[in-house]
Amino acid sequence: MPDAGAPGSEGRPIPRYSAKKRDIFLPPRTAILEADDFSFVKECFRWRGTVLRSILPQLIASVIMGFVGQVAKLYFCGPNVASSCDDSDDDEDCKTPEDCAVTFDPTGHVVVALILSFLLVTRVELAQDRYFGGKKNFGAIYNGLRDINIAFTVFLRAPRQDEMNFHGKEYTPLAMQELARDRVELLRLTNLLYAFIRQVVREQRHGYSDTGPVEDEEIITNDRAGKPCIASLWKDEAEYAEYKGTDPWNRPNIVMAHIQAICEHHRRLGHLSEKGLMDIYTETEKVMGELKGIERIITTPIPHSYLHMLDFLLVFFVYTTPFVFSASFKYATFFPSFVIALAFYGVNELGRALEDPFGWKEPNHDLTQVGWRIYRENTIMHEAIGAMDHDDLSKGSDDEMRLAHLLVGEDVKRIQAHRLEEESELGASKSREPGPEDEVDPKYIKPKEKAESAFQFLLVVFQVKGTVIPSIVTQLILSQLVALFAFGSMIIVCDDPDSVDNCPVAVPDEAHSIMATVMGFLLVFRSNISYDRYYEGKMSLGKMYSGLRNLNVAFATFMRTELEDEPGYDSFHASDSFRQKLHEDRLEVLRLTNILYAFVRHTLREHRVGLADGRMPTDAQILGEDEQGKPSVAAMFLEGEVDFWMNISPNNRPNVVMGKIQYIVEHHRRRGHISERAAFEVYLQCENVLEAWKATERIVSTPIPYSYLHMLNFVLFIFVYTCPFIFSFTFRGFLFIPSAIVVLGFYGIAEVGRVMQDPFNYTEPFHNLTAVGWRMFKENLQIHEKVSAIVAKDQQLLYNCEMYKKLHSAMQVGRGETSMAVTTAQGTSKEHGKEAASREMGIGNYAFLTEVFKWKNTVHTKVVPQVVIAIAVALLGNVTVWHLCAKSGNLLTMSADDALPENCDATQLFATATAHRLVGNITGFLLVFRTYIADYRFYEGKKSLGALFNALRNVNVAFCSFLRTDLDGEASYVGDQVQLEVNTQLSKDHIELRRLSSLLFAFIRQAIREQRHGYPETEEVSDAELVHEDEAGSPSLKSLLSDQEKDEYANFNYKNRPNIVVTRMQAIVEHHRRMNHISERGAFDIYHELEVCLQSFQDMERIVGTRMPYQYLHMVTFILFLYIYTAPLVFVGLFGRLAFFPSAILALGFYGVYEIGRSIEDPFTYTEPRHDLTAAGWRLYSETLQLHEVMHDMSGRPEFQGEADRRIVQNKGQSKPDYARVRDNSKSAAQKKQEGPQTLSEAGYGFITEAFKVKDTIHLKVIPQWVTGAAMGLVAQCAKLNVCGSDVTAPGDCAITFERYAHTTVGSVLAFLLVFRTNLAYDRYYEAKTALSNIHNRLRNLNMGVSVFLRSPRKGEPNYEGGKAHTMKMVRLAQDRVELLRLTALLMGFIRQSLREQRLGYPGGRFASDHHLLQEDLYGKPSIGALLTKTEVEEYKKVTFNNRPNIVVALIQRIVEHNRRVGNICDRGAFDIYLESKSVLDELKSCERVVTTPVPFQYLQMMNFVLFFFVFSAPFVFSVDFKWMTWFPSGILAMAYYGIDAIGKAIEHPFDWEKPNLDLTSIGWRIYCENVQIQRQGLSPEEEEIPAVVRTLDELAVTTPRVTMPPSAPTTDAEKALLLSRRDMALREAMLSTQKEWPDGPWAWFTEVLLYRGTVFERVLPQIICAAGMGVVAQVTKVFLCGNNVKKESQCLITFGTNMHSIAVTIIGFLLVFRTNLSYEKYYDGMTNLGQMYTSMRNVNIALLAFMRQSYEGEPGYSKDGFMVRSVMVREDLQELRRQCNIAYAFIRQLVRDQRHGYPTGKVDDDELLRNDKHGAPSLSTLLTEPERELYRGIEPLNRPNIAFANMERIIERHRRLGHIYEQAAFEVYHEMEAVMQGLKGCEFIATTPAPYQYLQMVQFLLFVYVYSAPFVFTITFSWITPIPSMVVALGFYGINEIGVAIEDPFSWSPPYHDMSGVGTRIFNEVLAIHSLQRSSKTASGQASEKKSVKGDEIPGRITNG
Repeated sequence: MPDAGAPGSEGRPIPRYSAKKRDIFLPPRTAILEADDFSFVKECFRWRGTVLRSILPQLIASVIMGFVGQVAKLYFCGPNVASSCDDSDDDEDCKTPEDCAVTFDPTGHVVVALILSFLLVTRVELAQDRYFGGKKNFGAIYNGLRDINIAFTVFLRAPRQDEMNFHGKEYTPLAMQELARDRVELLRLTNLLYAFIRQVVREQRHGYSDTGPVEDEEIITNDRAGKPCIASLWKDEAEYAEYKGTDPWNRPNIVMAHIQAICEHHRRLGHLSEKGLMDIYTETEKVMGELKGIERIITTPIPHSYLHMLDFLLVFFVYTTPFVFSASFKYATFFPSFVIALAFYGVNELGRALEDPFGWKEPNHDLTQVGWRIYRENTIMHEAIGAMDHDDLSKGSDDEMRLAHLLVGEDVKRIQAHRLEEESELGASKSREPGPEDEVDPKYIKPKEKAESAFQFLLVVFQVKGTVIPSIVTQLILSQLVALFAFGSMIIVCDDPDSVDNCPVAVPDEAHSIMATVMGFLLVFRSNISYDRYYEGKMSLGKMYSGLRNLNVAFATFMRTELEDEPGYDSFHASDSFRQKLHEDRLEVLRLTNILYAFVRHTLREHRVGLADGRMPTDAQILGEDEQGKPSVAAMFLEGEVDFWMNISPNNRPNVVMGKIQYIVEHHRRRGHISERAAFEVYLQCENVLEAWKATERIVSTPIPYSYLHMLNFVLFIFVYTCPFIFSFTFRGFLFIPSAIVVLGFYGIAEVGRVMQDPFNYTEPFHNLTAVGWRMFKENLQIHEKVSAIVAKDQQLLYNCEMYKKLHSAMQVGRGETSMAVTTAQGTSKEHGKEAASREMGIGNYAFLTEVFKWKNTVHTKVVPQVVIAIAVALLGNVTVWHLCAKSGNLLTMSADDALPENCDATQLFATATAHRLVGNITGFLLVFRTYIADYRFYEGKKSLGALFNALRNVNVAFCSFLRTDLDGEASYVGDQVQLEVNTQLSKDHIELRRLSSLLFAFIRQAIREQRHGYPETEEVSDAELVHEDEAGSPSLKSLLSDQEKDEYANFNYKNRPNIVVTRMQAIVEHHRRMNHISERGAFDIYHELEVCLQSFQDMERIVGTRMPYQYLHMVTFILFLYIYTAPLVFVGLFGRLAFFPSAILALGFYGVYEIGRSIEDPFTYTEPRHDLTAAGWRLYSETLQLHEVMHDMSGRPEFQGEADRRIVQNKGQSKPDYARVRDNSKSAAQKKQEGPQTLSEAGYGFITEAFKVKDTIHLKVIPQWVTGAAMGLVAQCAKLNVCGSDVTAPGDCAITFERYAHTTVGSVLAFLLVFRTNLAYDRYYEAKTALSNIHNRLRNLNMGVSVFLRSPRKGEPNYEGGKAHTMKMVRLAQDRVELLRLTALLMGFIRQSLREQRLGYPGGRFASDHHLLQEDLYGKPSIGALLTKTEVEEYKKVTFNNRPNIVVALIQRIVEHNRRVGNICDRGAFDIYLESKSVLDELKSCERVVTTPVPFQYLQMMNFVLFFFVFSAPFVFSVDFKWMTWFPSGILAMAYYGIDAIGKAIEHPFDWEKPNLDLTSIGWRIYCENVQIQRQGLSPEEEEIPAVVRTLDELAVTTPRVTMPPSAPTTDAEKALLLSRRDMALREAMLSTQKEWPDGPWAWFTEVLLYRGTVFERVLPQIICAAGMGVVAQVTKVFLCGNNVKKESQCLITFGTNMHSIAVTIIGFLLVFRTNLSYEKYYDGMTNLGQMYTSMRNVNIALLAFMRQSYEGEPGYSKDGFMVRSVMVREDLQELRRQCNIAYAFIRQLVRDQRHGYPTGKVDDDELLRNDKHGAPSLSTLLTEPERELYRGIEPLNRPNIAFANMERIIERHRRLGHIYEQAAFEVYHEMEAVMQGLKGCEFIATTPAPYQYLQMVQFLLFVYVYSAPFVFTITFSWITPIPSMVVALGFYGINEIGVAIEDPFSWSPPYHDMSGVGTRIFNEVLAIHSLQRSSKTASGQASEKKSVKGDEIPGRITNG
């Protein structure tokens, strides 16, 4: 190795970075230059840095094809082909495109353009998700490494003399120096870790920017692209050699293990707390998890088959469009051809460029700058905190100690010197190219791959291998046969027809045009759903890999004996034999993890699809041979182990393996070889692995519902194989080509979706499970090898282990290639088991044909009435035409020509499809989006069910592993006899807990399914019958419950029964925790899993209880009804007597899609598709029973089966009783349904009755728009008659009648925009419901925790005293529990008022003062007035309403903290209650965000502008065909589009009084009733016998009459103004929203549209002026060149047809809408991040107020000596922490806003911001002292928040060590600070990651071409008023674009923006109020008698159905 390049060698030249540099915090360049109003022109024509260079071959080919199209037209058809001909044409030889075989009608391309545009934009969206995801991943890595270094600087230090853990050991200067040197070593390792991450992500894949790929030796030796380079980070030659021999992807793992080893060593020395160690471990886990996310991005590209199909369609679409344009553009055909190629190929190239953001080409993420920032900031932080720590220590230390710190500083200075030197060199070389000194040795440069051909985009057409084309050969052959038949039929029947109307076997294209939109989007969404599953599969595999790696790192690092210099060291444990035994156990865990993965692989692949060659092995063959495994699981089995696993079901094997791992870990925890937290970190990793396995299992067992796929394939079949009958007339002899293309396109997309749906088979694209297992095996084995050398220097002992030799031999056997010889055969799939939610679509060459005509389990049976009525309407239309218009003959012999003679007055009803084309777009979008949401909820239902199953399984694994007595050799072993007695009781409790887990699932099953749907045969089943019989359960409640329990549970509300079961389970576990049979952490992990069960129950309940709002469904039903049953009237004019056929197909297709959405919206029914809750319950029971049996054999417990198990066996197979038994008085399932949300009728003819309802619908809100639309229809007809007369037969005949193409295409984009906006509103509605559901969960968990944990010891438990004192203690604790129950009810009441009453008053705008709301609270249940004393009312009046929940939470925490300190509740119990209350406030913030972050006014105004001109210009399209009936389609169009807009407005305010709202009163009452019942059930038998305890609870639940004051409505203008101002204040104080909301007035749709000031109209004024000027230019040029009588585009060279704009508008519109919605998501995320920072800072202060204090009298640790001094110190430090909190936020505000935008008046320098901070609230001018100001001047703005939080952490850590705050609470404060920094990182991400420049430039270019060529289209129709439509188009398109620009950065001074100063003010005021809380620290039980009783209608503690 050359000396100059050797690591650590002196004189090594500083490496220079050869890539471009840019400021870290400045975003990449954007497309718009803000200083120049006309940059929209200049940016369009940039070349460098855009995608234009990449698609130059495609553009050249398009120009060539433009000339080819024109030449072909001239050669075959002559020069007289025009887009249209009429009787006024002078040239009698005029031909239309239909008359020429090489000129195409644009209709087909317009439809394909819509679908292809959506595919392309979706592809770009996926790519942008990866681009932004990569940025977020690296942001999270930065966060993790920063938090790790803060932890090093704050936690890793020796205890001081006045601290609790000081043991009298004096630390010498040398010892202190060594400790500090380890901190510096850890700093070095974190930088080394990032360097390795950077290398594997970029350099290992792409090499250097100037050389390309290079060898690993060059990268790890010189690292030219690193900053700092890795060569400067090596410790010595040995380290360099070690990592050089390690696989690059495993190097970060080894560094992580090294960091953990050092930290574990210091933990054992007492320098680092156990919690601090695990926090560091967790952060390193997060870093490695983000690396796995990055790896997933770069190793999971969009599947080749997907991209191939997209490229295939692109080629045929783009290069056939010249044949569409040639009739209109003639010799200028090359121009539109060029534009279309640029648009479509440009967008495709954008997607390709964004897919891998970690290369050297822009747009990319600069990984070097991220590493440099990490290095610089962390180094400065170590220096700054080290200096502060030195100052603190030197106050009481001698000069020698201070010298030690200065000596340690030399280590930092060594790194710092390199940093400064390197920074200087880099500063001098930023702008230069690499010089000779940078050259890489040629031997290290890898040969470059063969360059891709410039015309690869054309060659893709001929590619077959690896595509889906072989899978659709049958469909292709059939299409050619059908095409042959169609052509032959036309020749035989019609000879040479001149019109499609004259040939009965030639089909018009109208029906296909109508169906194409909905079918295309169904296909695209199906492909997207499949890709989501494919990507989720990779994510789950990554999570499994990470979990197994983390598990091995933790076990290898933490499980060991003490080293010689660590406390507890002894010679026995240090012996080689003992350490080798530990190695054996570590390796046993490694073996078990590999077996676990093999079992997972078996369940996902081998047991489902067999082997790669199609063979289906038996289970014995899979276990005994495992041909596809690497390493084979057979090679890892011990002798006789195969027989053991054969007796366990395959699905249960991973669970049993996890149980074995947990048993080993728990054994070593009890022996003291691994700490409690580390042991349970291993347990958590086990849970993560099983969760990931469940996710993969869910993917393969939850296919897309069969009914969805069947309907899709049915419509697809009809559509595709009737297309040849359209092509037979248009393409004549060439129809075979378009027929094949249609099959390849549509069936190809469908096939792509199918092959991606199951990513765990052997058919590409698939995830190679064998390769993943092999990688895990090698890396984890290497981790154990490296860690054994790092930790104990006993690597040789590892090599001597028998287990190591076995694993090593398994690795030798497995060497070789991991790729498999994949065959095209997929193998014979087994059934997925009972978990499969529905049938899968058949697979086979003819499945597309055989499956189409199936009837059973499809939606065909459910839409028979709709289809029959459609046929009837068509027949009625034929009869009407025959009766009114037929010339002669009868109906049966009537031809299409006879049907509608030209002089028939009925033509205005039967002749046109124009209206249906316009309304069809929004109808299709609504249906498809609704179906997509329904499928999402269907899959979410499976996720929630899986989460419930996982949690209950984990609970049982924990029971088996943790809940036991100590074995021989463990710390608390007490002898065999005592153990036997205890084990007998433990066995009973194990059986009971397992029974209760099945009971919990059964009650959840009933609440979700039976209580709503009854039994399959009987819908209405009584609640008593469900409890006593439960015939649909397996195991049923009949077997699980005793007779006494059945009666007992029947008295509880069915929704509260799961809560009661969980309370009982927790009580059993808490008893054993107090008996020391389970550790505290083990018990609380069980509690948390039980909370997950209840959370899953709540999620499932939310899915079935939050359907699409009724108004949404009604509008869909209304539009669909009118659309379907007027379509036959169109088809009568086109198809004659065959009109019934397309009518039936249309009804079947649209209503079928509608029915699919309805059927999968509720996945917990008895009808397919569904999730089988019964099967899941039985699987849970059988697997947990088997698990307990296996673990029972290991632990030697007496028994594992109980009475319930015997009843289950006995009741199996019994006949079902008669369901028609006598009902009791409980509510029926039908009544329970009525209590749920309003929904559509499910009756057979509900689609008719519901369509015309008015009440509770949106119709009343759009009456003005409907009336105006209908009036405009009349105006259009009158204007047409007045200007052009009654002889107008075509739009071109009159200046005020428009062609349909523009409206058709703009309607598609507008429909997408409207539906997208509506779904955004629905997302907010659902987000609000989710937040309320979480509040419910948290308040219930809080009361459950209070009921279980906050109690006195019971008889038999340690510390039980008995006697009168014990009785009094129980009474006091009961009073505290009741007080906490009251406070939780009060908390929910304040939440309700802040979201509703404080904003809106009472319903109808009735005035309600704050005093009324506190005392009266008319709509509260329980009312707040019933919960407060008079004193409290006066106290809360002084507090702002949005701060009241914070005050209540602080009071809850103070009560709990007092009880923790006196020993009434354990630390983790108290902390869990704190977490629950904190989470309530977090969810409240989510609700506030929904309420106070409306869609920006600018966004809605622009959308309404486009909507206004679209809707009210459409009558001028309809007037030609509909004549005097124009008012009808105009009114329907207005109602449809404005109705959808109104729905969006209605559902985005879920907390208002109007429906569809969320009933906060009912939710609050349910929470209260459940909590009262939980508290009652929490009483022990001993407490039940004490009257005072029961009376304390009953006093709160007594019903009293409500005392009400008469409501006062505002009567004067002053009162109304006060009400409005109070509402505005409420909004402002809640979130300080500065945005203008869209007004709710009935005419706002008109008055607000034309507002100018403060809207985007101001910003696009230059574009509008230019468009008007271009309109003038177009008209003048036309008149000058061609005269003023041009009526058709073919008559003038510079007048264009609508073809180009009709095709291009779809992709431009989708790009604009997508970009705007992406910006809105960033806008909303900005508020989310601000909210996260606010909530975390509030939580910090609540926690400090509750936890950080001196012990009071009566609490342990209280001492009169020095009490006042310590109290003053704590109080002063609390004030300092509050100040530092405000300083931190001020720095964040400046970093995000002021450092980038300055003041509103302009940019300012950093010194001004530190000194004056004029727009800060509070300002740094008052927060900082002058010395602090000087200190922060020397620190970069990016690093200032880190320093401020590090200061806070130092203070808190000091008090933790002094005992003023307990460890768990202190670290929660640290975590909240980390959450603030994550919020900052989120804001930074938004501010610095705009849409990539290439994307924006492409949008700008397409906009420019589209908008400024539109006047040359308008000039034919509009003549001298051409500037007006030109301005409208410019305003619409540039306005939508400008909305995206305006809301992309919400942290500026331009509206709409988020008021960061206002947030700072709120933080300051609320924190001040929290710290000023003047309440006694005593419990509130003493004030119980002062409380008023709860008001309500029932007694919650005594009700049977609350």
